[in-house]
Amino acid sequence: MEIMSLHRYYIHTTLMKKQFEEELLKGDHVVTEYDDLAKNIIVTGLKLGAMPVGTYMEYWYGGLFVVCEGWQELQLKDEVLDKLLDDPKLETLRRFRNATFHFQRDYLTSKKSGFIEADGSVAYIRELSKEQTPRFVEQ
Repeated sequence: MEIMSLHRYYIHTTLMKKQFEEELLKGDHVVTEYDDLAKNIIVTGLKLGAMPVGTYMEYWYGGLFVVCEGWQELQLKDEVLDKLLDDPKLETLRRFRNATFHFQRDYLTSKKSGFIEADGSVAYIRELSKEQTPRFVEQ
């Protein structure tokens, strides 16, 4: 029964990923064109956090960590997925999840930017999502 509970979190994070990708394809969300790079970064972050594309991304990333956490807690084993879970990016993803689901006084908290700005973070998220799917769908 525990695996079914974890599967529920997998379904939720997969739905958020799907919604994020649909919003992203619309292409009308985060255009900032200031001469000042710092201002562009700040305004883009503010826009992203207030729009559906940002909401879906944050909930997808946060939910993805919950699935990873459950995988580890249930002591499930898979060579490929376990290797991804040993990556130091998982700790920054945990902090991202915490910042998403726990109140932060700083709107642009380093708990989120630390993961987003990390080299390879998008590829890591995509790989985690891809490698989780067969563990829940093909069983």
